[in-house]
Amino acid sequence: MEKRVNIVEGDPATRSVAEKMAKLRIRLNKISLQTKKNNDVATEFQKGMIKIIVHFTSKEYSKIFMDYNTLEDVYSWLFREICEAGHLPSNLLLKHGSKEFPLKANTKDMPVTDITSPLEVEELKRANQQGGSGSSLAAGFSKHAIRFDLPTDIRLLEGMSPTQYLCAHCRCDEDLTLLYKTAFIKQDKDRDGKINVKEMERALLFVYKPHENHIQKLYNLTSINEDFKMDLKLFIALACLMSRILYKEPVNDAIKPDTITRKDVLEKADFYALDWRVSEVILRTDLRILLSYLL
Repeated sequence: MEKRVNIVEGDPATRSVAEKMAKLRIRLNKISLQTKKNNDVATEFQKGMIKIIVHFTSKEYSKIFMDYNTLEDVYSWLFREICEAGHLPSNLLLKHGSKEFPLKANTKDMPVTDITSPLEVEELKRANQQGGSGSSLAAGFSKHAIRFDLPTDIRLLEGMSPTQYLCAHCRCDEDLTLLYKTAFIKQDKDRDGKINVKEMERALLFVYKPHENHIQKLYNLTSINEDFKMDLKLFIALACLMSRILYKEPVNDAIKPDTITRKDVLEKADFYALDWRVSEVILRTDLRILLSYLL
């Protein structure tokens, strides 16, 4: 019997928060362009140090950048700080020597959980940077951010459950790991290092924008039931699997799967001739189904 899944779609009003954050990208680009128009300022700007100060409700974060030509690194750093702090900043201040460039976020300091999806923010940021959206965003967040692999000795998979396989043979890059960890911590209310399936669903909605059938597919592939609990490592693995589900089973108003991930050469090599490799190995049926899906 299939598990029933209830997903609450994000309030359209919260999308404006993501849009406002994406506009910060435009403001940063404008400052970069303005400095290039003025040779004296541009020379000083590129050779000197730039300090960014971000004000949250009760905290101040700052970072110094040295010798760079654009402000792209600034935005990447700011995005990480926002994820870790859990709040959008109300005001930003860029300092270069005696010069100050205030960056008004034009929004109240508010929880990041009010944003439908941090990956939507990343998509908006790249859309603004590239001057539009569309299939060109396939090179966006990180094409090869996630990788599933197989052991050299395939017999090591004998007796493994789908969740055990995912924990042992899923690789995720640093940026996505940070997002997954942030989502997990926000749902781990009792701080015991574990979340249940309902909390997992909410955590996935923080990162992606899946449909009900995507969540159901995740349950079907992993044999997870309503009583299941998971730690951070397993949640990261399940979030990686969700990215692959979104990639393989796109839905129009779900987050664009090309901006999430696709297989890299090493993964393709690992899964080459999969049926032949596992033909003489005793694997659990549910693991065979999962591996065939990843093929």
